[in-house]
Amino acid sequence: MDRHGQGRAAVRDADLQANTDRYVRAAALKVPEATKGQPKLVLRRLAFYYARIWIEIEPLRSRWWSGRELEDQPQEWRAQAGASSHKSDPPPRGSQPPAWLTPPSDWREVAERALAQLPLVDLTTVDAEGYPLSIPVTAGALLGDEVALTVGSGAPELPDGPACLTVHGHDEKFTTQENHTLVGELLHGAGGPSLRVERALADWSLTGNRAQIALGFLRKGRSLRPRLSAEAARRGQPVPEVRLP
Repeated sequence: MDRHGQGRAAVRDADLQANTDRYVRAAALKVPEATKGQPKLVLRRLAFYYARIWIEIEPLRSRWWSGRELEDQPQEWRAQAGASSHKSDPPPRGSQPPAWLTPPSDWREVAERALAQLPLVDLTTVDAEGYPLSIPVTAGALLGDEVALTVGSGAPELPDGPACLTVHGHDEKFTTQENHTLVGELLHGAGGPSLRVERALADWSLTGNRAQIALGFLRKGRSLRPRLSAEAARRGQPVPEVRLP
């Protein structure tokens, strides 16, 4: 079954320690293999990874299909009219730190390799009602600056406009992952829909063996630890700790 929902978002970032504790618990339940065998001493040093800003979604609409191909018409649920919208936490003071990852300079190389090697492709655009919509699609090879898309007959209407394509894959136990996002414009031509690519976003993929993944984590920590300290200071809080169960 393939399910996609829409709703109103609220940011939860007023208590970074509570958010960190929440993610530690969630990760242990959902992807236990990702940290299996890792010394607790090492895991306690990964506050730069476990500290999160949570986004809570008030569901307004949900659609689901029998599979990723979207061959059948979806079943649908909608919230009752007048559903209340919860509010985000107050924003922290000051300016946020600059971006810590650099987008790839050659998005074509990234796009060509990802489209050829990674198994899953999802298109995100804005639907006819003005809400973000993300659905699975099948993507062809990059031709010029366009990627041809095949969309299931049961998919909702997809208007032309800004869109992005996420090309990704992971192993069964989620111990490795690779994901790349191509940003551009959704177009409908005589040959069907396509994404005209403008750029690729920076990504955080975890590839290779366990040693390579661990080394990659440590390298990213050099950039993320100062950023976490700055974000904690903006909220008048100490840097959160990783409190393992």
